[in-house]
Parts: sequence; structure tokens; C-alpha cells
Amino acid sequence: MDLSEFPSEVRITVVALQNILRSLGQEGTLKISNLEIEYEETSTRRPSHTDRVHGRLPYFIAELRRECTDLTPLPSPPGESWEEQIEIICGGINLVNNNIRNEEQLQLYYQLGSLLSLRGFNATSRSFAKTILLAHKRKDFFPTAKRTYFLYSARGSWHINGTVHILCYALCHMSESDFQDVLLPETEEAKTREILSLPFDIFDF
Repeated sequence: MDLSEFPSEVRITVVALQNILRSLGQEGTLKISNLEIEYEETSTRRPSHTDRVHGRLPYFIAELRRECTDLTPLPSPPGESWEEQIEIICGGINLVNNNIRNEEQLQLYYQLGSLLSLRGFNATSRSFAKTILLAHKRKDFFPTAKRTYFLYSARGSWHINGTVHILCYALCHMSESDFQDVLLPETEEAKTREILSLPFDIFDF
């Protein structure tokens, strides 16, 4: 049974337990059943990028639960053709640095992911984007764009506005299980709660 099939409270508790073990310097494996709890020691190693991102999952979940009152989707990327849109967005990504606000970076990668999705994220579309991106932007652009697009397609692209904790770096280096089994299910639940909490009269039937 995948972790994603458990209730949200269980997923959050599991992440909290993992963070406690890390804070205590314990890097073994905790096995929990309905009868017992067992801890197995493993060899000590330095935390990886993925480990560090995992430790911030509670912040990501809390941010995804933030409700928005303006549910206006992000505008389509500028440009007349798909190729021109890719050139404009990749040109913007080339200018990204630490002085660019996080939400602006996420918007660029979301729009790039949206454009690549139109071509099924195929190798040809990725190669075209690579020809425009600077060398130091090419390594991580695809996982970042794809995950940003999947996450905020599920949550609603409007939710990028005001995002502080969910970084492009985090989405790129997050483990597949954290993204698929924890973040995406939480994202879908948060969007449902947000929509259900809106006044009924805003919907135009």
C-alpha cells in the first residue's frame, strides 16, 4: 500500500517522525506495524540534497494549504508560436538569479512545463529548449519545469503567487516518492478544500 493511500494525517505524521530521527542524528530505518515498532541502524552518511528537501516537507504542505481568494490562472506565455513562446520563457529563465522573487521563478518554470506538455515532454521539445538555455541552466531545467507544471496544474496556477517555501531547487531535488506520494495528494486535497470554501455565488452557471 503506497503512502499516498493513507489519510493526510498519517502522511504528515510519518514525515514528522522522519524529521525527528534526523534531528537526533539517527539515520536508520523505522518500521511500524500494528503490533510493534522496530528501528534498524544504518551507516552514517552526509545528508544529500534530497534529504535536505525532505526535511522541509511540512513547510511545503502548510504552504499548499494556504487558501487564495483570487483564483485567476496565470496568463498564457507570450509569443505567436510555440517556438517563440519557448524562446521567450527560456530567455527569462536565463536571467533568473537569487535576486528574482521565488514566485517569478516558479511562474517561468510552470509556463515552460506547460509548453513542453503540449509536445508530450518529448526529446525534441526538450532539445529545442536546451538550445536556448545557458549551459548552467540546462542540467536541472527539465525536472524543475515538469514538476512545477504538475504541482501547480493540480493546485491551481494562481497559487504560485505568494509562494515562499516551495522553491524550484526543492522541486528539482525532491525524491519521487515525496513528490508523488506526499506532495501531489496533499495538493489535490488542498485545492478541493479551497474551492469548497468559496462563496457559492461566485460561480457562474
